[in-house]
Amino acid sequence: MGVEYNLLNTKSTNKENPRRNASIFSILSFWWLNNFLLTGSKRCLENEDLFPLLDEDKTKTSTEKLQQIWAELESEGRDTVKKRNGNRLFRALLRMLRWTDYFYLAGMVILRAIFKVLRPLFLSLLLLELMKGSADEVYWLAYLYGAGICLSQFGDSLCLHQFMYNAALMSLRWKSGTIALIYQKVSCFAPHKAILDSGVIFHIPPSGLRIPDFNRSR
Repeated sequence: MGVEYNLLNTKSTNKENPRRNASIFSILSFWWLNNFLLTGSKRCLENEDLFPLLDEDKTKTSTEKLQQIWAELESEGRDTVKKRNGNRLFRALLRMLRWTDYFYLAGMVILRAIFKVLRPLFLSLLLLELMKGSADEVYWLAYLYGAGICLSQFGDSLCLHQFMYNAALMSLRWKSGTIALIYQKVSCFAPHKAILDSGVIFHIPPSGLRIPDFNRSR
């Protein structure tokens, strides 16, 4: 039995995405999601509980930006045939996002590497401090090294989650923009396309372009 898909018919509200005005601490710790998660822990979430996407996360924004960059690359006229057939889409996807997004991800990776190095370093210093004193001494440096181990572990986890969240968000922007761009190109062959019952376009005869039917492999 098929499952009917219902669109999200939400009422027009003035609800705002909490991440828009979130502080740096709230963004790093995902504190801006607390109210949403708290509501979900008390009852089933409704459509009205969902907050709107940020402008940069909307499919329309990603699609229009990628199409604009693609048009700019087509109009440049300086590309060789190899570049035209090879990496134009790759370069368009790279230009689609801001350079600060890439530096942010690279920064998270570098910080994680630093925290991974500091953790065993603090542990070795802690063991040396505990081995050199008597039982009556107060090991203040030992407490400091122990705190360093905890902080390095906390920083490692924070960087990991920030990297995973932002990398997934970047990939979704690329995916939505690429799918829309492909649909736009395929629509140029609209008079010659064949569509399966599932809605998958699988054959476009005039140019010999064929899009595989992925349902056949299932």
